[in-house]
Amino acid sequence: LIAAGLRLVIALVAGSSALSLTPISVVLALVGLLAGALVAWRRRTWRDVPACGFAGAVAGVLLSTAYHAVCRVIEPMLGPGALAATLLWGALGLVLALISTRLVPHRAVPESSR
Repeated sequence: LIAAGLRLVIALVAGSSALSLTPISVVLALVGLLAGALVAWRRRTWRDVPACGFAGAVAGVLLSTAYHAVCRVIEPMLGPGALAATLLWGALGLVLALISTRLVPHRAVPESSR
């Protein structure tokens, strides 16, 4: 896991041509596994923790393949510099964060339930 994370960081710094699918898949599969298991854990459905974890891991692998494909298509069009790619992915992250705040607004927890 640590080696895959380090390969991902090195590949991202080196440029999109060195980016491999394996480290991205491992990292996002583990993130998906933890997220899926956490959903089942919070709902107190203990029997579903392994199944939800597996489903989250599969979703993470699918997301990693889409991410890898998008990087391979878009980043060569931006040129050899890393600044344009950094600004593009930063702007995309900002837009997705704003959309998620609209779709899932913050709910204040009443003082009585704390």
